[in-house]
Amino acid sequence: RSADFVIVSRLSLVQSSGKMVELHVSDYVQIICVVSVFDYMVGELFSQKLLKAVCKISASVAFVLHAYYRGAMLYPHSRSFLVGLVFGAIGDVLLLSRAKSTFMLGILSFFINHVFYVFGFYQIGFSVNSFIMWLPGTVTGAWLTWMWLRNHVGSLRIPVISYIIVIATAVNAALAAAYEVQS
Repeated sequence: RSADFVIVSRLSLVQSSGKMVELHVSDYVQIICVVSVFDYMVGELFSQKLLKAVCKISASVAFVLHAYYRGAMLYPHSRSFLVGLVFGAIGDVLLLSRAKSTFMLGILSFFINHVFYVFGFYQIGFSVNSFIMWLPGTVTGAWLTWMWLRNHVGSLRIPVISYIIVIATAVNAALAAAYEVQS
């Protein structure tokens, strides 16, 4: 299965300084992503809504494709991260809308995105002790974020609090898993 993946993921050869260099599909996807993020910032600077929308969508799709072509289907935890990235891309598209119901679906998509990240880190593995060890920092970060946002959320109070909690949980799970892998 891994050999099939390598064959499918090789796209072309490029002449560089007289030598043949084999590029991976994900290398092209990375280039698309970097260009999209840069162009998004240009669109932001010059208030170009269409440019920002196109670049946001292309960067989101590039994140998903990069993970896929780098082998995200090979391991349970990386499949969870890939599904999370797909929900993140869907969320990016939905948040382009000004309609409140579509915006809420975008927030829900990002919430699901982070649930899959938490699950992926859980699949990598971490102990309860390492999870608890990082809680003071992530809870403080979540609390400070809420204090900063609380006067600006209006009727979105519950979704914003839920989103802050799931992001803090994902960050905490990532730190705990990284700690366990390093130990």
